[in-house]
Amino acid sequence: MDFKKLKISDCKMVDKKWDFFFSEEEVKTSLLSVNPIIVEPEGNKYVLLYGFKIVEAFQERDKETIPAYILNKLPLVDKIKKIAEYHRQKRSLYPIEIAKIIDKIEDKVKKEKLATEIADALGINRGYQIIDEYKSLNEVPEYIARFLTKKDASLKLIRQFRNRDESVLKKILDKCEPTLNEFMNISKNLYEIAQREDKNIFEIVEELELDRILSKQGKQAVGKIYSLLEKRRYPIKNEYETKLRNELKKIDSPSFIKINPDWSLETRNLKFEAKISEERELDQLIDFFKGVDKKPLIKILSEI
Repeated sequence: MDFKKLKISDCKMVDKKWDFFFSEEEVKTSLLSVNPIIVEPEGNKYVLLYGFKIVEAFQERDKETIPAYILNKLPLVDKIKKIAEYHRQKRSLYPIEIAKIIDKIEDKVKKEKLATEIADALGINRGYQIIDEYKSLNEVPEYIARFLTKKDASLKLIRQFRNRDESVLKKILDKCEPTLNEFMNISKNLYEIAQREDKNIFEIVEELELDRILSKQGKQAVGKIYSLLEKRRYPIKNEYETKLRNELKKIDSPSFIKINPDWSLETRNLKFEAKISEERELDQLIDFFKGVDKKPLIKILSEI
């Protein structure tokens, strides 16, 4: 590829079919370290093949020229290979980027070539089945794919969000800014509750007033939503947690002693924490363990 500085006004960005990549992280505050874009000649202009976000960043800063590699006219397969291999010099392709490339070229390339040459260029295993798996990622809504891409999500994880174009998930991402783990748990709980209760997720959202919580609490809403969904999804766990809290209230313990059960209810363990600063508190601790009525606790723990 030939290197040249081009006038930005000579770069045609009309063909967005080449805008495969999530390139935000490649556009630095300083444009001095930005990688050249890739174009191909068309008359006295150039068609942009790679670097859409870079060109936009240059335009926002009123730059007139941009560094570019000029790719001579090539067959489609060779063109894709060149662009993918250039991008992979910086990082591996995200699964959703691979899916977008396959989606755009599958009807123009023989499947055998797609499963071998193109697969090699994209950095994935060869085979028809793997190509079909990546194609299925195009059923993941764009806002979900973009969020998961930033978390460097795996192919297996992204597949869980196929055909889940639900407005409530988008609101959670926009307003709460959850971690990937928080978002996965919220989504999983929401869908499993709906399935168990034979409702759609919008009914669950309305009953739990999740829209109101999102509107009022913003980023802090994620914890509240997670707690509400956990209680709804595990009603028996919630029932026993309430029983356990009530039994703990019956125990008259000194203020410096804390009794912490395993609130996941996966074990029957109790943890006693005591902060002792005076000798009399040590005596109180000994008296407490001698005199505490253990029967209510043992009873409730044995039921869990």
